Amino acid sequence: MAVLYGVIGWNGRTFDSRAVQGMSDCLEPFGDEDIWVGAVGGLSASIACRGRDRRSPALSRQGEQGVLVLADARLSRRAELARKLSIPTSSTDPELVASAYATWGSDLTDHISGEFSAVIIDVRQGRVLILRDHAGRRPLALYEGADMLAFASTALALTGAPDVGHELDEQRAVEVLLNAYATGRTFVRGVRTVPPGTTIRVDGGGTSKRRWWEGRFEIHDEGSIGAHASLMRDQFDRAVISALDGAQLPGVLLSGGLDSSSVAAVAAQMRSPKEVRSYTLVPPRNWTGPPLLGWKQSERTEVEAMAARFPNLRPSYVTSRRQALFADEAWWELGCPPFRNPMTSKALVDCFRDASADGVDVLMWGAAGNMAFSAGGDKWLAELARHGRLVALAREARAWSTVNKMPLPYVLRHHFLRRLFPRLAEWRARRLGGGIRVDLLLAGAVSPERLADIDVEAIIDSVYRPGRHDWTRDLGGVFLGESGNAELGLALRPLFRLELLDPTVDRHLLEVAATQPDWWRNHNGEWRAIGRAAMRDTLPPEIVERVSLGEQLPEYLDILTEGRAQLESELEEMRDHPASVDTLDVARLDRLVAAWPDRDQRNSKRIMYEYREAVPKAIGVSRYMRWFEQRGRRIGAGGPAVILHDPFADFV
Repeated sequence: MAVLYGVIGWNGRTFDSRAVQGMSDCLEPFGDEDIWVGAVGGLSASIACRGRDRRSPALSRQGEQGVLVLADARLSRRAELARKLSIPTSSTDPELVASAYATWGSDLTDHISGEFSAVIIDVRQGRVLILRDHAGRRPLALYEGADMLAFASTALALTGAPDVGHELDEQRAVEVLLNAYATGRTFVRGVRTVPPGTTIRVDGGGTSKRRWWEGRFEIHDEGSIGAHASLMRDQFDRAVISALDGAQLPGVLLSGGLDSSSVAAVAAQMRSPKEVRSYTLVPPRNWTGPPLLGWKQSERTEVEAMAARFPNLRPSYVTSRRQALFADEAWWELGCPPFRNPMTSKALVDCFRDASADGVDVLMWGAAGNMAFSAGGDKWLAELARHGRLVALAREARAWSTVNKMPLPYVLRHHFLRRLFPRLAEWRARRLGGGIRVDLLLAGAVSPERLADIDVEAIIDSVYRPGRHDWTRDLGGVFLGESGNAELGLALRPLFRLELLDPTVDRHLLEVAATQPDWWRNHNGEWRAIGRAAMRDTLPPEIVERVSLGEQLPEYLDILTEGRAQLESELEEMRDHPASVDTLDVARLDRLVAAWPDRDQRNSKRIMYEYREAVPKAIGVSRYMRWFEQRGRRIGAGGPAVILHDPFADFV
């Protein structure tokens, strides 16, 4: 894994190597620097990368074609691509990108797949292309001025670029509190993330952008669930094989659910008899708490069934360490913004630490599985109606009623009419809720004064559109939000020497899944029917037939209770910080910490919104804003841009 950064000027604006020094200092922990400075047509460019990737370097120089490529890439189906390009299969990822550009020009994105952010400098054509993969798995941020453009793998690194400055964007804090990650805004004022699936072209005339992957596809009926499952399984296997490519010791974040279990099962099959490690979050063995209807507190049983079926799968069960609730500065120094889900992320860090200690180099998971591979078909009855398949509609409604023990009128009202007329259902929900999503506000802890000054409805729309009813039909829209967290995977490399990969976000897999009719995704009363059918001959029945969900960190309230003194201390710091007082509802947070709930209230929806989400997220955002301002003062006084010189040693 590598990091990219650079500046490009036009209209007489020129840059030399000193122009990227500030960004280079910010990204020093990521490895050695390689830099290119020169003229590209009417452009002046200073572009660099840092990396210590064992798999391939980040730079490719194609002197004969006058093309230079810098890439943070983990391409998939590399052998296939190399054969198409008639180059050695041992070619590095930047070499593959360079050859693809020489063959297909700016349309290369139609032919390459995987995770990548890349910069292509074409001296002969006098242009620079900046690319980001379809799902935005590799981070990339941008600052655009009147006569220049600066980019970097992290928004934080752009504080070291010319013209940008080190000013906090408090509006981003509000968006993060309300889970509105899709706006493209960052914590650095004036800096935006490059949207996923986007190409930016820079030439003498300035910049132009093209969204090359929208993630929307017409449905296509293969005629049976078996046909759809076969197509899905083929693409899924190929995605896992690509993720395993080059791995010395692979691991899986294994929840015991359908998606991560499918990743683990295929990885174990492909690697057999070589070992595959897995890491599962579980509560302490003697922990008990009020059960949550329809949810399992521990998925140890499902993982044990996996280990029994696949002897080369070596499971580890990870219980969240009782340590400081908030100790995120190492992540921030490496460009990672505040965690989206602080409590769950804190526990996942323990999995990362254990995997690193075991020597795992590639850690896989199935985070995007329910968007495509195992997607449910929320609109399956409405789609049958729109296609005139009324007999099938009646049959499927009855099957859903029988299998799931729901009254048929409820099924027709909730699963048919609401999906057939989503705008009417949305209007009714807004009327009943006063026009605002109460759950977001409960989990947000935004200052009432700040709420009064912003368009809350627009922010909420950015969270819920493409929305609950359409999200698997607008994958590009979903990834606009998901791609705002890509710095987490980037920071894992220097912190833990891990590469985090998600086979369920494979572009080919997503595109096959996006064409599936909802009436096969939900079929004969079974939810997520295609994903189950694809894995039924591989997974143990404890997983492929399960209908319960797994809780992540069910002991969250106990952990927060043990750290209550730290929460109170953080609130004291928050009250003395103007940006926090302006952004956060500090008075409400005070009331929540003072009126602490009992353990038996942990399953209350309101308690979960307020204590699992609002309190830790607000404190995390406040701490980040304070740290950001302190960092600016440190650098302004001549101090270092990064104070982690060996993140792996310092953190582990």
